[in-house]
Amino acid sequence: MLKNIFIVFLLLLTDLSFGQQTKVVLRDSKTKESIPYAHVCLSSSIKEQHFVTDEDGFVSFIIDEKAQIAVSSMGFVTYYDTISPGDNKTILLEQSIEQLEEFVVTGQYTPQRSNKSLYKVKVIDAKEINLKGANDLKEILSSELNFDVATDNIMGSSLSLQGVGGENVKILIDGVPVIGRLNGNIDLSQISMANVERVEIVEGPMSVNYGTNALAGVINLITKDRVNGKVNIDISSYYESVGKYNFDGSMAYAKGKNSFIITGGRNFFDGYSQVDTSRTDVWNPKVQSFGSLKYKRRINNLNLRLQSDIFYETILNKGTAFKTANIDEGYYYYSAHDMYFNTLRANQKAFLTGTIKDNYIDISASYSYYDRTREIFSKNLSDNQYTLSTNTGDLDTTKFYATQLRGVWSKYTRDTILFTYQVGFDINLETGTGAKIKDREQAINDYALFISAKHHPFKKLLLQGGVRFAYNTEYNSPITPSVNMKYDLFDDITLRGSYSRGFRAPALKQLYLNFNTFVDLRGNENLMAEQSNNFQLNVKYTLNKDNYSFSIEPDLFFNDIDNKIDLIQRNEITTVNNIPDTNVFYIYDNFDKYKTRGYRVKFYYKRGNKLSLNLGIANIAYKSVIDKADADNNDYAYSPEIGLAAKYFFDVINTNILLNYKYSGQHERCWVDFDNIIHKSTEEDYHMLDISVNRNFYADRFSVVAGVKNAFDVNNIGIIGDTGDGYHGFGASRIVAYGRSYFFKLTYHFNR
Repeated sequence: MLKNIFIVFLLLLTDLSFGQQTKVVLRDSKTKESIPYAHVCLSSSIKEQHFVTDEDGFVSFIIDEKAQIAVSSMGFVTYYDTISPGDNKTILLEQSIEQLEEFVVTGQYTPQRSNKSLYKVKVIDAKEINLKGANDLKEILSSELNFDVATDNIMGSSLSLQGVGGENVKILIDGVPVIGRLNGNIDLSQISMANVERVEIVEGPMSVNYGTNALAGVINLITKDRVNGKVNIDISSYYESVGKYNFDGSMAYAKGKNSFIITGGRNFFDGYSQVDTSRTDVWNPKVQSFGSLKYKRRINNLNLRLQSDIFYETILNKGTAFKTANIDEGYYYYSAHDMYFNTLRANQKAFLTGTIKDNYIDISASYSYYDRTREIFSKNLSDNQYTLSTNTGDLDTTKFYATQLRGVWSKYTRDTILFTYQVGFDINLETGTGAKIKDREQAINDYALFISAKHHPFKKLLLQGGVRFAYNTEYNSPITPSVNMKYDLFDDITLRGSYSRGFRAPALKQLYLNFNTFVDLRGNENLMAEQSNNFQLNVKYTLNKDNYSFSIEPDLFFNDIDNKIDLIQRNEITTVNNIPDTNVFYIYDNFDKYKTRGYRVKFYYKRGNKLSLNLGIANIAYKSVIDKADADNNDYAYSPEIGLAAKYFFDVINTNILLNYKYSGQHERCWVDFDNIIHKSTEEDYHMLDISVNRNFYADRFSVVAGVKNAFDVNNIGIIGDTGDGYHGFGASRIVAYGRSYFFKLTYHFNR
């Protein structure tokens, strides 16, 4: 058996043919960047063959005689020439006037242009990330419509998508899930943009492809792994007036079929308060360090990638100074209790992707480690000496380990094929350990098989159906189906529609973690899994002219979630020194129903390479239902949004300017007390505006980005109504942003 496997593996690495191997690399004639996933057609007297370049713009094939070659890729003029056996050829494609569409990989059979995708995929590329001066995922998503991003000084940044909480949003880096959720959310400020090539966002349930936690959508960060030339060096420094000092760099080297990329950086935040709060800060100081090492080898039309990532963060929560007596020496001094929250993330990943004849494979294996530690020190403010607390519970460590093995096999064909299909498997093993976890260790494993098929009943209509079969060691996973449709009504109007089922098993923390530092929070072993029905409808009209393009794109969505998990306030009678008392605590429990619905309309206008305008209007309605008898009432709360991104290029001074504006309307929050009564409060509306400029110097070797963030100087927003408790963030106000700040970023690029 092992011998047979070894022989098959060798066949993948070796071309067994009597013809000569011929290699082609495609590059943009203007930028010299590689062109991935382009179609290559070979025609000789013997036969006709079709190939697709990999993500580095490379393709190899065997031919026995001279052949005609035709190369096509959307956004480029089709190239025609002849090629001989054994040639090693670099082809430069000229850009066409038509608007370019980005390649996307999230949820796709094979990488393809976004306008060909069945899913509506939002792409934020590296140029936009750089122009925004964005340091982390929080800063990227804050200006996006349908996203609500909140901040907590200890728990970090959290989000909701289409009115559904972040515990239902799957966050991936290169297709691998990010673990380590606090209160159900990934801290977005821990996800750096330093080495990100693009961010892909798919809204709506992706449970068929990605399983649990993908009920509201998927955010996939694609890191850089292409080397333009032999050596690439990038070094960046960033300063922001609120006390941020960041530095990162990367070096990439390519030789033959091999390439290496090493990335590292350090982010320092000094803490910030608009008003002097003496010792403590409204925004806690933090230090982040990160690094990545990536190796890639091209094996014919396959790419093997190995990657190791590490991230470490320390947050300092300074305590209030108080007077302490030194009895032995007979004097007083001031001291304080400081908390340090340390987070370590480490990931080991391996990928094998590409085409084998008429098949596309995408195989990944990963091991992820997450460690969060809380330490409490007593600091003598007279001599700055620290003493680690020995009190029970002051030192707390929680660790999570996750192993994932995922494989996807797709029948690869050109877009005109009538029928294609995909088969995949997904294995996720997660373990949590810590003193606050029941029995100090718990585990949940999930094993799944998913299949889907695409069918072209006729040229303009594309249908896809999929289903996921899963086994969860804690919950009975239902069969999860989805149906998608893309219909080109006319050449300039495209209609997309989908129905999906969603499923989310409770997280380990929601089941077993008991937390009692700032608030008494308890897990609940009796939680039921969430299940949902989701409907989406998208229409896009596009008008392309010689010197401008325009499009309008309305969206509709509806989410209906059963057994929505949330925190509910409870109380219990306790006895201290024979005196009865009431203790308030919070426990995860299920709502009977949670519904969201809404619309979004986007307008795009682009004139040449100088001006682009993106205007969006959205409105999200949502309601929570505790009693099923109340499920049919129409008591929805509404939250409107407006977004505008305007970019202009001044060719005389070679400078880009970006204005990014978002209006967030009044937002209703709710919490549930021990009598199952829903309490509501309303947050005030607010406006955010960022302005940035970018200019390159010395043949694009140096890039400068500078600007103002939060030009309207928003800090806190008021809250009206039943404010509830501090843990939920309800009070007289909620922290939104630092206030107005100014930033400057300098980047050095070197390519050879």
